[in-house]
Amino acid sequence: MCRKKNLWGRQPAWISKEILLGLRKKKRAYYFWKKGQATQEKYKGLVTLCRAEIRQAKAQAQIRLATAVSDNKNTFLHIY
Repeated sequence: MCRKKNLWGRQPAWISKEILLGLRKKKRAYYFWKKGQATQEKYKGLVTLCRAEIRQAKAQAQIRLATAVSDNKNTFLHIY
């Protein structure tokens, strides 16, 4: 049997603390928007910001992986 290392289980390599914080802010803004305490523009702004950060982080992770694999083929197995 294997044990989880943390509460969230295994996360993708591109997720950082900043992205998690942005997702938490987005979820909170959605909650307030549905209750009528925040505007839709504020929520949509956070959605686009989170989406851009996630896309940038994924692209950077892919670039790092590609450069690491071109140097050493075994790093692909250790990263993913």
